[in-house]
Amino acid sequence: MLLPILVSVLPVFSEPATSSGPASTDLLRFVPRDALLVAHTAPLDTLRADVRANAWWQLATDPTFASLWQHVEAQNAELASQLDGLDPRVLCESIHGQTAMFVASDATLDHATIGFLVEPGADATGFDAFVSAVRTKVSVHLRAEQDSHAGITYELWGSKSSDTDVATGDDPSGVAFVRCGGVAALLVDEDASELRAAAHGLIDRVQAGGVEPSMATHPGLLEARGQAHGQARAEFFLDLAPIGRKALAEAGSDDAGGRWVRELGLADMRWVHARADFGSGENLDLEVAVKLSPTGALTSWLSALHVPSSKLHAKIPADAVGLSLAGFDVHGLWNDVWATFGRVDEQEQASAQRQLAQVSQAMGGLDFERDVISQFSGEFASFTLEVPKEEAAAVLGMGMFGGVTEAQLDGLPSLGEVFVIGVRDPLALEGTLEELFGLIGIGELIASDDVEGQEVYYAELGDSARMSWWFGNDCVALSAYPTALRKTVVHAGKTGAPSAATDPRFAKALAENSDACSLSIASTPTMIKSVGGVVQYLMSMEDAALAGAVSAVDWKALVDRYVKGTTTCTVRHQGGELRMHLRTR
Repeated sequence: MLLPILVSVLPVFSEPATSSGPASTDLLRFVPRDALLVAHTAPLDTLRADVRANAWWQLATDPTFASLWQHVEAQNAELASQLDGLDPRVLCESIHGQTAMFVASDATLDHATIGFLVEPGADATGFDAFVSAVRTKVSVHLRAEQDSHAGITYELWGSKSSDTDVATGDDPSGVAFVRCGGVAALLVDEDASELRAAAHGLIDRVQAGGVEPSMATHPGLLEARGQAHGQARAEFFLDLAPIGRKALAEAGSDDAGGRWVRELGLADMRWVHARADFGSGENLDLEVAVKLSPTGALTSWLSALHVPSSKLHAKIPADAVGLSLAGFDVHGLWNDVWATFGRVDEQEQASAQRQLAQVSQAMGGLDFERDVISQFSGEFASFTLEVPKEEAAAVLGMGMFGGVTEAQLDGLPSLGEVFVIGVRDPLALEGTLEELFGLIGIGELIASDDVEGQEVYYAELGDSARMSWWFGNDCVALSAYPTALRKTVVHAGKTGAPSAATDPRFAKALAENSDACSLSIASTPTMIKSVGGVVQYLMSMEDAALAGAVSAVDWKALVDRYVKGTTTCTVRHQGGELRMHLRTR
């Protein structure tokens, strides 16, 4: 379904805009303050110009893909027919200003009014023609009447009455269409009185140029925008406060459900905010932030996230093409969750602990907290290295891909991931795992290799694939790619060897994001070639015609033509706010 949607959107951005229209007023000024959810975009003329200048769009619309898009558009005929001949691309092309969508409700959240607001722009000819076509088609199934407010006439649409249905003259409401002050709005609400009230409120706000209170001055939205790292060409905001109050009301104050809601801080949640920005070159920014209660267990649990130390950095070989670092106090979270459980229900906590003790006894006295959880130092890393094609094919063949050959990976990077987990006492953990493997009867399947004096363990997984692991002096490293793990072990044995952490490709991003709890850095072209190669293979499995179109694409050359930079992804946590940020440069 995704590909037909992309095909339908392509012309909207690839064709030049026909009208810029007058300067826009923030459409959020016309959205009621009680909106639970709102999405908003910059003027579509601006978006079209920005998208055409972006390397990612140029990659997607390269002439190399012509046969592929033609094939998919042929498959799109059924989807278009379901819209009764109305082409959504025509609507998008006719909108030159901002767009907004909102869902508003009262405190009970028992019903909602959904609104879609657009600015057609100075040249509304195309928009009016599309609306007229829609009006003609829906009149076959719906009946309309007109109403007016403050000198503005608007339309109400609802189900046609019949001899056995409601009497003629009963309110047909369900959908309202309003044109006022350069804004067009479609409002949907099954409640007749609420629909009219929504239409009247919208008219009042537009005629006054924005009437407070509105979403433009919502304290949560202003707070979220103030903490964002850049502008938003597209924006999403969800007010969590009404949802939290509803959850508390439905859970009750005295039962376990109510206690969990209060203890977790669900009754005092704040907001979710997302924004997207893009520009010339490879610039792309995606950011999602969640603001929870300033107190409560969820906020306390998030404190397990911390800025990782640099002691695992040196373990990453210099030839890595990507790396990830994270700090997470596993043992602290374990204790915090148990403490929360006890505050909510002491009896249930005691019962769960007894069951855990029984499992421990059945496993030969293994103490899960002491022998496993407490061993984690809270430092985690992963990195990607080049591996032989046969290893990449073996691992891919184990999953959902149905078997990938070396020939199908030809020309694409063959990459293997290594995971490194900081450990307080590797020898103790090694002994625990050895005992555990023996108890569950797989100890005899474990073998080992000598790599420059270090013992590397492995277990065969079938089809030439294996899982390997190695215990360092303060960590355990594991990988499904033997070559990648061997490179890691060899690198660890060389004192002072160059590492990826000091490599110019990564050093700047590491310095700029030294306050992040989690940081991933990757060569964008290498990452896209690897992921895109797998996607290309999956697409080729759909049918013979698509396979021919896909196989004709030189994915490696195409990526090298447009993409050359670095992708970073960060996670930060402070004061109950969790912020995830993806950037390509």
